[in-house]
Amino acid sequence: MKKKINKRAITLGILTAITVSLFASVLVVYGKDQDRKAQNAALRNEVCSQAVVLDNVNMGVQKTIPVVKTIDAVDIVAVAAEEKNIEEEHFDDEEYVEGAFYDDYTETMSKEYNLSPGIYGFSSRDAYILACIVSAEVGDQDYDCQLAVANVVIHRGLNLGGCPGAIEEAVYQPSQFEPAYTTMQNFLAYGPQEDAIRASQDALHGIDNVPGYEHFCYFTIMDGYLDCDGGQQIGSEWFYY
Repeated sequence: MKKKINKRAITLGILTAITVSLFASVLVVYGKDQDRKAQNAALRNEVCSQAVVLDNVNMGVQKTIPVVKTIDAVDIVAVAAEEKNIEEEHFDDEEYVEGAFYDDYTETMSKEYNLSPGIYGFSSRDAYILACIVSAEVGDQDYDCQLAVANVVIHRGLNLGGCPGAIEEAVYQPSQFEPAYTTMQNFLAYGPQEDAIRASQDALHGIDNVPGYEHFCYFTIMDGYLDCDGGQQIGSEWFYY
């Protein structure tokens, strides 16, 4: 005899199983959502913490920058001052060494040439320096121009006393004979030109083609700026009182 199947009970069981399964699924989804929310919250907290740290670091950097700039500025000024001092000391040393070098050569070479001091009371060293400055100033000019330059220097030396060393003093007066500090140095070390020696020796012995003149310059510089009636042109130079 067959058992009678209770359809209602079966239907109720199926519905119960489905309900339990759906509830379990909801619980799983809810649990995952809670986990995700918790992870997101933790991530936000971490980001906020890092932002705070970065803000603090940035504030520290901003406070430090002016100090660093101040230190850099002080260092730059100090280094510049030190470099200037070193440069000035080096320049002074170099100038002293160069001056001593040419002074020694002047003494040695003037004795070697032993030029006549002439009739005005100067020294043989003066005569050597005179020939050298004539070489440097107008070594490319003719005899008359070289003689005139030599006489201008002699006139200045006479105004300084006409004694030994007066021509040297006149030649090295500030802002007067520019070649005295440049090209003349080579002539001091290696000797003046022969034409300049002849012209300067003649001037030292009284041959004067520019009586009383104490100035000269390149003619084209003075042309238009100087009363040409008060001087004369010899070679490329204009000679005047």
